Amino acid sequence: MAGMNPASRPLTCWMAILAGWVLSTVLNPGLCAGFVRVERLPVGAVQPKLTQSFDGSIHLIYLAGDSRASDVFYQTMPPRATAWSTPLKVNSQSGCAIAIGTIRGADLAIGRDGQVHVVWNGSDKATSRRKSSSPLLYTRKSKSALSFEPERNLIQTTRHLDGGGTVAADAGGNVYVLWHASGPDVADGEEARTVFLTQSSNDGASFTPERSISPASMGACGCCGMSAITDSHGNVYGLFRAAGHREDRDSILLRSTDHGLSFTTRTLETWKGTQCPMSLPSLSTTADGVIISWETGRLVASEVVGPNASVQKLNPTGSGKRKHPVTVQNRVGQRLMVWSEGTGWQKGGAVEWQLFDAKGTPIGSPERREGLPVWSRPAAVVDAADNFLVIW
Repeated sequence: MAGMNPASRPLTCWMAILAGWVLSTVLNPGLCAGFVRVERLPVGAVQPKLTQSFDGSIHLIYLAGDSRASDVFYQTMPPRATAWSTPLKVNSQSGCAIAIGTIRGADLAIGRDGQVHVVWNGSDKATSRRKSSSPLLYTRKSKSALSFEPERNLIQTTRHLDGGGTVAADAGGNVYVLWHASGPDVADGEEARTVFLTQSSNDGASFTPERSISPASMGACGCCGMSAITDSHGNVYGLFRAAGHREDRDSILLRSTDHGLSFTTRTLETWKGTQCPMSLPSLSTTADGVIISWETGRLVASEVVGPNASVQKLNPTGSGKRKHPVTVQNRVGQRLMVWSEGTGWQKGGAVEWQLFDAKGTPIGSPERREGLPVWSRPAAVVDAADNFLVIW
């Protein structure tokens, strides 16, 4: 630095420090990870769902309109951006989705070549509605398409769709849609319901007839939602609430290692109750496996499952009526858990979240925002910079 004007040396030093910080951040993305950004949905919108595609883009769906006859909307955000795309209406028939109950909203998954797959419970306005069941509507959109295909009903034989359906997809063109219902030849009632699966091996162009994949003795909680996902190895997971003997409201994890041909079951936690809690679990992926989040007895819990999973179970401290948990993890092992609190039938509440380090130790205190609308719930995702995004 010989011959340099002394007055310029401090500025030059600060520029060197800034350049080094930028370079180290690029090489080590975990250095500045863990920031939580919070956004509100548009006025009148409820039930967001977030996911990240293979290229780092974030995808969002939500419902808006009459709670008995809603529309589904879709938006995207490129990696490291802060602005959403213009909302795109997903359903071709207006008002064919239902928001009542919070657990019957839309679900989405990103499959091969960035194709978007969406499912939702059909409303009374859906033209494909059958006498014995509301329709489970499905549509898709390729990455380059300007609009979604017209929705179609995937239910062929099952009856009494109630809790929301769910969709999962992988990079091999496989699409899996799960829901619980009464079979065509069994008695009605929660204790007789099972989880059904229809799947596609051609990116959703066609689907197989539905078939039952959960033990008949477990039943299925009628107005509780489900969640499904695939991991990086192509394994398929489904999470639902049982209703065996009308009071066994256990949280059950389904897992398939053969692309949906067969499933094993694992009871996450037992819960006795004769009334449907209207719960909605969630699943998300990590490098170690799959994060499962569920509700039991006014509390929420989360843990990681998979061959390399070593993260301990999370039980956020505090009290209150907690529901609809979502947990996501970034590449440095930080986990953000988000849930709703105080919500009920025709009753809004609050959104809370807690950040944990890689050992499961809380980072700071739980955060809270009042004003969660009726029939809504929060959503969360990790962005390309390993920070967290919460939408409610």
